[in-house]
Amino acid sequence: MVGPRDEGSLTVLPPLDNIGSAPSPTPPAQIGFAAQSFAGRGRTPATVVSPSATGTLALTSTLREAQTRAIFTLLLQHRRLEPQDEDVLSLRQRINHVVKFARRPAHLTQLVQELLRPAGLYGANPEECLSPETQRQLFDGWLTDVLFNQTFEALLADQVADAGRRPSPHAILVWQLRHRLHQLLHQHDTQGGTLNYPTRKYLLEGVAGTLAPALVSWPRDRRWSALSVLNLRWGYAHAGLRLAAVAGVTQGEHVPLPALSVDEAIDLGFSLALALSTRALLPEYLELFQLPALLRYRYHSPEAAYPEEELRSRAL
Repeated sequence: MVGPRDEGSLTVLPPLDNIGSAPSPTPPAQIGFAAQSFAGRGRTPATVVSPSATGTLALTSTLREAQTRAIFTLLLQHRRLEPQDEDVLSLRQRINHVVKFARRPAHLTQLVQELLRPAGLYGANPEECLSPETQRQLFDGWLTDVLFNQTFEALLADQVADAGRRPSPHAILVWQLRHRLHQLLHQHDTQGGTLNYPTRKYLLEGVAGTLAPALVSWPRDRRWSALSVLNLRWGYAHAGLRLAAVAGVTQGEHVPLPALSVDEAIDLGFSLALALSTRALLPEYLELFQLPALLRYRYHSPEAAYPEEELRSRAL
């Protein structure tokens, strides 16, 4: 366990740019999809620096329609859907089939290729390799955008902003935000379709468990559930859990790490913050505090109408 006095040991961690990347001839990409070209091909690499910089494409209605058509065709080819399903299944019912299909790594790779191809991004062709982590981030980003028309972090921030708009603002508690997330996942779409249990489970454990681990961890701990998500202890725990996950990926294989207790996660996050404040770590690790900072910012500035990337920067 790394405690506050052990912050120097954190300096051995690699830059976030290298986390979860597979060997490839590509140069390091800038954050998200900001890189201007891919070496030798003039194509933008679909690389994500970390899960908190969710691999979301800037989905226009035209691009989303092209992706939806491509994925529907892919599932038809694999006989996971029938031609008549296009007119019968609602959005959430289709998502159930897509999430089930993406369980296999080979199928996930195919799905991501179909997501990237309409945008002309690197990774759309079989010879253009993306790491499993990047593929999962891209898929998760697309999934939340299609379901909620925004990133997962923005979805949570909107719930916190709603609490800040009330005549008597109150800090939203962990269990309240968790409950609100469950409500959103159980909603019906405009055609009456719902997400089935495996899809909801994936969104909670896979997406929320990666991007907001302190929200879904320790659900039976009443004291933790009664903590405000604006509390520094929640922010430290979030960063600590994210850092532990990053360490698991950089070990090479996906070796499961021992689950952290609340106090261990907080201590690890505090050590990370201390190391960053003394410049003992690369500033890229500040990104692990991005979600807690965004939630606090949106609570105190609920009407902020900046683009999401600018909101993230202002929050940090």
